[in-house]
Amino acid sequence: LAPQNGTPGAYYHVSWMIFYSEVFGDDIWQEVWALIEEDNFLSIDDALRQVLPGRGTDFPITFVQNHLWHFASGSRIGLDDYGFAEKSEYPFSNVDTMFNTVPLQKKEVNTIRPLAARYFEVYPSSGDNGMIDIAVDFDSSQVGLGLLFYMKDGEMKERVATGEGKSQLYVPTDIAWENIDRLGVVIANYSGETSTRSLALAMGKNGNAITVRDPEYADLPKSFRVYQNYPNPFNPTTNIDFELPRSAFVELDVYDITGRKVQELTSRLYQLGSYSIPFNAQGLSSGIYFYRFQIDDAIFTKKMTLVK
Repeated sequence: LAPQNGTPGAYYHVSWMIFYSEVFGDDIWQEVWALIEEDNFLSIDDALRQVLPGRGTDFPITFVQNHLWHFASGSRIGLDDYGFAEKSEYPFSNVDTMFNTVPLQKKEVNTIRPLAARYFEVYPSSGDNGMIDIAVDFDSSQVGLGLLFYMKDGEMKERVATGEGKSQLYVPTDIAWENIDRLGVVIANYSGETSTRSLALAMGKNGNAITVRDPEYADLPKSFRVYQNYPNPFNPTTNIDFELPRSAFVELDVYDITGRKVQELTSRLYQLGSYSIPFNAQGLSSGIYFYRFQIDDAIFTKKMTLVK
C-alpha cells in the first residue's frame, strides 16, 4: 500500500470503504449513496463529511483512524483485535521512515497530497523513557495526527487529533516510551483539495522536550514548578500546588522532622497542566514537616508548619 497517494483509489478504495462498514455498519453507505443520487457531482468523501456528524464523529477524525487501521495490517498487526477483521490478509503499508530510537531532532516530512498520508514507525531504545508527546509543524492548512501504541502487554492504543488554521498540532499522552514495543505515527491530509506543506515531526521524551507552539496549549507551564503550600502555617488542612509542562509520573510524600514518612499523597501519572493536592494533617502533632516531590527524575522539597 502507498498511503502517500490520495484515497480512494485502486485497492485502497476497497479497504478504505471496508473501514467505514466495520466501524459504522454497512448502512452508512446507504446514506452516502442516497446523497450522491441527489447530487451526482458530490464526491464520496464529501458525502461522508455530511453523514458522519450524525454518527457522533467527523470525516477528518475517521480519515486518520482509517489510516491507523491500514498501518496495523499485514506484518504490522498487533496481538489484540484492533483494526480490520481480516487485517492479517491485508498488504504491507509503505513507511516513510523507521526510527530505531526516539529522534532528538525534528524530522522534515514531504508534502502530503489531498486525501493522502505518510507513515512513520518508532522502536524506542533502552535509553528512551518518559511520557510520549508528539508535535507536527505544518503550513496552517490542515493536518491529522494518528498515534498507534503497541503496548508491551500486547494491547493496542490509539490517539487521534486534527488541526487547522495554526502552525503546529501538539498531542501529549499519558503513555511512557518504556511501556511500548513500538509506535506507529500517521500524518494525514484529510482535505480533498489542498496539499499540506512545510511539515516537520517532533517527538518528546525525558531530556528532549518539545517546543510547544500549538495555541491550544498557550497557557502550558514552561517548566516543572512546585509551589509553597497554602495556607502555611496551617491547621489541619493545606493545599500543595504544582505545574507540569508535559505528562509525567509524580510522587508526593510528607515527612516529619526526623525524616520519617508520615503520608503518601499521590503516586501516579499526570497529564500536563496545573494541579492542587490537599493534605490533611489530622492526627499529626504540631511541628515542622517536609513535602517531597519526585517528578520523573527531578526532586523538589519544601518545608511547611503545622500549628494546632
